[in-house]
Amino acid sequence: MIRRGPLFAWLCCVTVGVSGCGVPDISALRPQVSKPSALVYLAGNLPGWTPNTVEGAAASEQVVTLVKDVSQPGWGSALQRDVMGAQTPLFVLVQDGPVTSGDLQLAQQFPQRKFLFVGSQMQGRAVPQNAQVVVPNPGMSSYLLGWLAGASAAKFQLASNSSGTLAGTPLGNSASGLLPGGTIPGPSVGSIGTGVPLGWAQGGTPQVSVGAIQSALVGGLAATSTVHPVSVQLTGTQTGSALPQMIVGMPKVIVADRALTVAEWAQIKTVGAMLVSLCPQPLQGPGWMASPMLPSPQVALQSLQQLGQSSTPWQGGGIQLVSNAVVQVNGAAVSQSLQNELARLETNLQTHPVNFTAAWRTVPAAQRAAWQFLWLNAPPT
Repeated sequence: MIRRGPLFAWLCCVTVGVSGCGVPDISALRPQVSKPSALVYLAGNLPGWTPNTVEGAAASEQVVTLVKDVSQPGWGSALQRDVMGAQTPLFVLVQDGPVTSGDLQLAQQFPQRKFLFVGSQMQGRAVPQNAQVVVPNPGMSSYLLGWLAGASAAKFQLASNSSGTLAGTPLGNSASGLLPGGTIPGPSVGSIGTGVPLGWAQGGTPQVSVGAIQSALVGGLAATSTVHPVSVQLTGTQTGSALPQMIVGMPKVIVADRALTVAEWAQIKTVGAMLVSLCPQPLQGPGWMASPMLPSPQVALQSLQQLGQSSTPWQGGGIQLVSNAVVQVNGAAVSQSLQNELARLETNLQTHPVNFTAAWRTVPAAQRAAWQFLWLNAPPT
């Protein structure tokens, strides 16, 4: 499913959108058995988040929810009015983008309320005690996306190689990107600038951390040990005699660590490249292969049940890193066999956790030094 635009959503008690002035007292909607209640605002097309999926997840967690559409302009001020006037104790914000310090300030302004923020990545720092954050594990999602990018680039390279062979770690190995015991295949020394080229979009400030970029590189190396990143500039317009040369020299698969512009998406379409993104892409265009996935309503709502359990008080001030279903894939652009390999790899990583920071340190120093240009100006890990 292709995502479009930054999106925000807050969890609540019914499966229908609510419009009009004011917020209903959803405590009146509670059954005789006391259940925690939450207010959810849906603002746009959130992958996996619909009134029906919210209702199903809420029912399984014994949570009463009310869904409100706030996609209209000015939803921020409307949301603040609702927080001040609603009787429900909990608000859940789901956004197709990072949870920022600005989002967390809302919780700081209303310490008497509880907040659950769900996003595709974490950019804010200190989480207030009346808030929780649920985001994908950045090491996990970046590693999987890097593996998919490297595997796809290797397949394209293999298809264009007249000898029919490809140096480096073979694709489709039984460990699906992991060696026995859950370790990552080591890269081959001397593969800098040779082997499988993997484009890396330049020209802007990365929107993911240094650690996420390094995890993606480790994932690419696990797919094929001779993968090497190539700087790609997508700005400007290439026409006439410059266009064929650009198409020939452009890697077939490009990784992005920031949201691309309309013009950059147009360039990707022009050269026929495929894009794997380490962050959400509000302007997804032709060629999009994969990007991070929002945590599901089922995962996000699990912590809400604690509100109704006196023996297990709701704990705020923390970040929950989700390690399953953290990547969304464009089925029209990724073969079913590669999707199956990716799914097996994700399962393997859950049963054999990997320290991605330690894995990065196993990459030969010469390669690590040569690739530093990728995370210049990136946020710290």
